[in-house]
Amino acid sequence: MGFVTEAEAPAGEPADEPAAGVPEGGAGGGAEDAEGIRRLRLHHCPFREVAQRRPDIICAVHLGLMRGTVDTLRAPLTAESLEPFVTPHLCVATLRRTDLPTDRDVCDGPSAQQGPV
Repeated sequence: MGFVTEAEAPAGEPADEPAAGVPEGGAGGGAEDAEGIRRLRLHHCPFREVAQRRPDIICAVHLGLMRGTVDTLRAPLTAESLEPFVTPHLCVATLRRTDLPTDRDVCDGPSAQQGPV
């Protein structure tokens, strides 16, 4: 967990009011789902002031930094998206685990590759 996801909601923003479509609980928001997707609630954006003026550029750079960090750490994750300003002080990052089998992996597994007996 990090400072950004553990922090309390800023003054003036209800801490107990969920952002639309963002599950509550866990570190920064919601448990991982069956496909290995976790949505993190990010408070206190370090780029907030400039991101409010140019979210198209700044939020893309922030997502790129998250992707680079995940790659550098060789974590079994991918940073899929960053939704800026879901509320005035909240952004939501979507991360997905890359080490889980997909439906195709299950269908193409060893038993599926065996020919007729």
